[in-house]
Amino acid sequence: MNWTALIEKNFAAILGIVGILVGVVLGFSLNTVWEAWKERRNRKQMRKQIPAELETNLLMIEQKRDILNQIINHLENQEVLTGVSVRFITTFYDTHIQQLYPYYSAKERHSLHFIYQSLKAIDSVMHTFEQELMQHLALGFVKDPFEHYASRMKELLQRVNLTENLLGQHLAGEPVDVLHIEGRQLIS
Repeated sequence: MNWTALIEKNFAAILGIVGILVGVVLGFSLNTVWEAWKERRNRKQMRKQIPAELETNLLMIEQKRDILNQIINHLENQEVLTGVSVRFITTFYDTHIQQLYPYYSAKERHSLHFIYQSLKAIDSVMHTFEQELMQHLALGFVKDPFEHYASRMKELLQRVNLTENLLGQHLAGEPVDVLHIEGRQLIS
C-alpha cells in the first residue's frame, strides 16, 4: 500500500489525532504557565507581608524601650517590675520564611535572621528576668541581684536600640550586611 494514498484516505482521522495531540500539549503548557504565574504572584504578595510585620515590630520598639527603662529604674531602687509585655510579631516570618528563602539575597536573609532572632531574644529575656531575679534573691548566688539585673536590662536596652536600627535599615531597602559577606564568594 502507498503511504500517500493511505494518508489521503485517512486525512480527517490523522488531522483529528494531530489536533488532539496539539491540544494536549497546549493544555499542559498553558497549565504550567498558569501555575508559574500564580506562584510568582503569591510569592510577591507574601514578600510584602514580611515588611508589614517588620513595620509593626518597629512600632512596638518604643513600648519595649519604655518598659525596660521602667524596669531599670525599679531595679535601681531595689524594686521589681515585671517584664511581661506583648511579644513581638514573628508569625508570618516563622511560617513562611522557608518558602521565601530562595528569593532573598544572602544579605537580606541574614538581616532578617538577625532581626527576628533579636526580637525573640528580647522577648525571652523580658519575660523570664523576673522569675530569674526572684530565684537569685531566694538562693543568694549573686552578691547584688538588683545591680546585676539592672546591668543586664541596660545591655538588653542596647540590643533593642541595635535591633531598631537593623529594622529601620531593612525597611528602607538597605539591609545591614550583618555577616560582612559583601565581596565574598558564598557557596550556593
